[in-house]
Amino acid sequence: MNPQSVPSYSPSCFALSPDVAAREEMCRTVEGAIECRKKDERFRDCKDIVRDLYKKPPNAPNYSTEQLNDLYESMQHLKVYRHNRESTAEIPPPFMTFDEAFHDYPSILSELKNHSFTTPSPVQSQLWPALLKGNDCIGVSQTGSGKTLAFLLPGFLHIEAQHKQYKEEEKKPCPSVLVLTPTRELAQQIQREVKKYSYNGYKSVCLYGGVARRDQMSICRRGVEIVIATPGRLADLADEGVISLATVSYLVLDEADRMLDLGFEPSIRRILYEIRPDRIVALTR
Repeated sequence: MNPQSVPSYSPSCFALSPDVAAREEMCRTVEGAIECRKKDERFRDCKDIVRDLYKKPPNAPNYSTEQLNDLYESMQHLKVYRHNRESTAEIPPPFMTFDEAFHDYPSILSELKNHSFTTPSPVQSQLWPALLKGNDCIGVSQTGSGKTLAFLLPGFLHIEAQHKQYKEEEKKPCPSVLVLTPTRELAQQIQREVKKYSYNGYKSVCLYGGVARRDQMSICRRGVEIVIATPGRLADLADEGVISLATVSYLVLDEADRMLDLGFEPSIRRILYEIRPDRIVALTR
């Protein structure tokens, strides 16, 4: 393993932040932790990632520039920007209702309504269309703004899309979505959200240090689609061959700057080296 040569996220990603300084700080944080590497031979047999799951809502409004600016102003001044100004990647308009976002996914709509949510939060309104388009995203917003569901629900649909590429007899539980977090508490919180929605019965494992590894290893070996983990524990289990990350195609670095502040950069490098470089990446702060 050579963790000094690490695949990176696409430079044409989107940034979601209320201020330029915060976006630039996050970009520096990420670029300091992840180095570029071309796709190598380890992933040559992988199927192409199904990235674009965006479905234009029926009767979607055609917003003018002025109307969009008014919407962004009403959403705590959060706005999607291109990280790379030379990029021509389309910035989809925000989803203003759950029906706009998930009109083709009644089970998700039902769960959202069961939990008494009425409208998407600002970060959800903008990250959902961007992630469903298959774009890499950097989201900067306050705690309690709904960031977990902002990256989690597109992750569920991402798993479903990848599974459809395989024949029934070829399907087996293997990690498609990986969420890295700085603390055990945050990892457990995210897993509770995964279990709450239980989309398609996808299995998850929550990996963190400070507890016995036996149960975590047993779950990994039985097969899971979603891994929520702190970097240190996951890097160790991956090094030991307990879990393979070669099939991960949707990566979330939750509170990425905090993970680096806590000294997790070496573990993050080791993990990223094991993941295909064309994955979709979402970073939050």
